[in-house]
Amino acid sequence: MNRGRTVFAQLLEFVPISHFEHLVDVYQANKGVSAFSAWSHFICLAYAQLTRRAGLRDLTACLNAQRSKLYHVGIRGSVSRSTLADAAERRDYRLFEALGQRLITAALALYGDHGRKKTLYLSLLNLTSTFSGVPLTIAFITMMGTSGVLVL
Repeated sequence: MNRGRTVFAQLLEFVPISHFEHLVDVYQANKGVSAFSAWSHFICLAYAQLTRRAGLRDLTACLNAQRSKLYHVGIRGSVSRSTLADAAERRDYRLFEALGQRLITAALALYGDHGRKKTLYLSLLNLTSTFSGVPLTIAFITMMGTSGVLVL
C-alpha cells in the first residue's frame, strides 16, 4: 500500500503559497466567500487541467471520488458543479493569470541558457491550449508575446 504523497500533491509543492496568498489579497479573491476558497478553486482548476476533464460534471465526479486524497492538498469537502460555476463566474481571473505568469517564469528560469527555452515554451503553450475554458489561456498567450520573458 502506498503511504507516500500523491503525484498531484507533489506537483502543488511548486506553487509558491506565499505569492498565491499575496495575489489573493491583491485581487480580493476570498472576499465574501465562506467555504470555497481561492486555493480550493486553484486546486480544482489544476486537477482539471492535469487529468484532462471534459466539463464540470466530469470534474466534480472525479474530485468527489478522490475526496480522501484531496483533503491533504486543501479541498476539505465535496465539490459541486454549482460551486465551481459560481466561483469561476465571480472570482477575478487575473489571480490565476498572475500565478500562471509566475510559474512560467520560474520554469523558464530553470532552463537557463541550455537552448531549450523555446521547446519548453511550446510545451507550456500546448498544455494551456488544451483547457480553453479558462481565460488564463488567452492571458498566457498574450503575456508571453508582449512581456519579453521569452523571445522566439
